[in-house]
Amino acid sequence: MKYVEIFWVFLKLGCTSFGGPVAHLIYFRQAFVEQHKWLSEQEYSNIIALCQALPGPASSQVGFTVGLNKGGLLGALLAFIGFTLPSVFLLLVFANYLSLFDSSAGLAALQGLAILAFAVVLHGVLGMGKNLCFDTSRFSIALLTFITMLLAESILTQVAVIVIGGLLGFILIQASPYDTSTNINNSVKSKKGLKLAPSISWAAVLLGLFFALPFISDTANQFYRSGALVFGGGHVVLPLLEEAVVAAGKVSQADFLAGYGATQAVPGPMFTFATYLGFLQSEDGGLQGALIATVFVFLPGFLLVLAIYPFWQKLSANTSLQNAISGANAAVVGLLAAALYDPIFTHAIGQPSDMVIAALAYAGLARFKLPVLWVVFGCIAIKLAMVFVPY
Repeated sequence: MKYVEIFWVFLKLGCTSFGGPVAHLIYFRQAFVEQHKWLSEQEYSNIIALCQALPGPASSQVGFTVGLNKGGLLGALLAFIGFTLPSVFLLLVFANYLSLFDSSAGLAALQGLAILAFAVVLHGVLGMGKNLCFDTSRFSIALLTFITMLLAESILTQVAVIVIGGLLGFILIQASPYDTSTNINNSVKSKKGLKLAPSISWAAVLLGLFFALPFISDTANQFYRSGALVFGGGHVVLPLLEEAVVAAGKVSQADFLAGYGATQAVPGPMFTFATYLGFLQSEDGGLQGALIATVFVFLPGFLLVLAIYPFWQKLSANTSLQNAISGANAAVVGLLAAALYDPIFTHAIGQPSDMVIAALAYAGLARFKLPVLWVVFGCIAIKLAMVFVPY
């Protein structure tokens, strides 16, 4: 029953998590911290801090780690399948119907989803800020991170601000009763059997595939290397995938860009762009190519989690590092706040009516506690009405 619950919760998230990696983290927080209470606010933020510092699809790694913490390796796999399956299916369908998004109705629907993402992330950032930045030191770290990300945005900056936030937390933050939830629950850890295998074994598999895959499958090798070399999530993998399939003559530039646009329209992880490319490529294509591309673009990020997460648990349980982790958590809040402005706000809000829709969506989520799916349909419906009904 536990595993059915894990799969079902992540499947619903996979169907409704629009807006890209940052929005996904907010949807996850609502599900795992507020609704199902699988994790405390601090435990969830610790997982985010770890996955933001690792190469790979950050939001999918967070989901994988939550599943791992809840149900061991099987729980992690079910979390991945549930969260990824809807976008995989939709991208396979969109491969044949991309022209629909060239219409005014298609563009309006996409804009409605972008507005939804802004409202969701705003709600989540305010909630996380209240819980994780409750004193002057933590607020100052979040503010410094926010300013830094706006003025010097890059993937290296994302990693640096979390590290610096941890150092500042170690220096500035004094332990408080609020920090007692920072530790991963030891009873949960022992029940779920996170001693799946020595971390060195997962690291050996990770490195071994780098050397073995070129002799086994060119498709698996290309997507595995692309997934392993990405810091910052789905958007950053774009140039690596372009080199792997477009430069190699496997997918045309026009089809590549069309598929990237379709990926923006579907819920779930950005890395499922690999599904579309695997299906279309000139060799090893079709459903087999889509499956290989999907599995191997995600695999290195998940192997990294399996190798490092047990150490991260031990570190987070060390009381001497509690303040550093609190500082890193505050930096995560600043990081998400910066992403709320760019790229989410800058892409979603183009006119006053968009801000009106965003305000209604935020009220629906924060005040009236409406299901996310209702708010999704509401944002799309209003934007479509603005296209077809003169005002």
